[in-house]
Amino acid sequence: MLRHMRGGYFTEGVEVKPLRKGHMTVGVRNDGRLVIGVYGVDLVNDGTWTSLRQNLPPVVLNGKSAINQNPREYWGDLKGEKKVFRSGLCVVADGRMMYTAMAMPTIEQFAEGLIAMGCVTAMQLDVNFDFLYFVTFSGLGTDTRKPALIHNYMVAGDRVIKWATKDFIALFDPSRLTPGVLG
Repeated sequence: MLRHMRGGYFTEGVEVKPLRKGHMTVGVRNDGRLVIGVYGVDLVNDGTWTSLRQNLPPVVLNGKSAINQNPREYWGDLKGEKKVFRSGLCVVADGRMMYTAMAMPTIEQFAEGLIAMGCVTAMQLDVNFDFLYFVTFSGLGTDTRKPALIHNYMVAGDRVIKWATKDFIALFDPSRLTPGVLG
């Protein structure tokens, strides 16, 4: 939700909330490619983006923890508790992206865990048990989409389609869709 995010949001030609230099950004290019990077360094709003969504400064940058570079940042601790469920998106050395979710690390442990998994650049996404969520769907291009969650603690696989109040990112492989389904 916009009121909960520190970073900015740009989509379909509209800057909904001002973008912040130095914040990690998920970008969807006009050609549909997904990119993550630091706004003002790796990405700039130069007209080649459909959407830019920010959260916080980097968790991992150049293969090292970036937590100490932002000592006053609020990393989503719950009611003063430093160990919370955390999720993130990162790029590994060969350029692939990876979604991650960890149960109850501090932000420092989260960064070290991402580095151990090979993340070169990483951003934190949602925190706290109820909000970590990653789902894939079968049946795209049909009326019978079936959600598949990556872990059973994630509930309601179809919430992003039916009743979610938070933003989400959906990625589709157009080559796998029925012609005409996207307009």
